[in-house]
Amino acid sequence: MKNKESAHPHFFAEYDKRRAKFSLRQLRKVDGRLSSRAKSFVLEWAVQHLDELNENWNLIGSNQQHKIIEPLE
Repeated sequence: MKNKESAHPHFFAEYDKRRAKFSLRQLRKVDGRLSSRAKSFVLEWAVQHLDELNENWNLIGSNQQHKIIEPLE
């Protein structure tokens, strides 16, 4: 059984020594701190890779290795 933190699909982003948690369902920051600019880059990237993020969530939930997702260019 998953713990409370991992019950809802999410991913983490790190930038400039700051970390934030983003919901995959609503594509919004739910915890942590990033600058407004970094947050907008993360959300732009997440929209482009939403299918891959969801696939990785399912892989990890099945105890499988996640796939590398290309960074924002």
